[in-house]
Amino acid sequence: MAIGKTGISAIGDKIGNILKRNPKINIKSFGVYNSSFFATALYHNYLMCISKGMAPAAKPYIVKPLNIKQKAYYGIYYRKNLSNTIKQFLSAL
Repeated sequence: MAIGKTGISAIGDKIGNILKRNPKINIKSFGVYNSSFFATALYHNYLMCISKGMAPAAKPYIVKPLNIKQKAYYGIYYRKNLSNTIKQFLSAL
């Protein structure tokens, strides 16, 4: 799971803390959301936890909105070809 490093976004930090509770989720923290963040996630087929406003930069990813009580719209973005592990993770959300 690609996510911004702690301190960039208060909401991102809350979501990151929730994700870190599951030891099966391997978190990859990035210092900034830039083209390198998206290119790396695409290349390695990482899931991304980003805000809705960043969705255009995440194409061809598909969005699955998170069910959280935050004012910002966050979601998990993923590629079409999913491993069974990722399918199980997404179905649990």
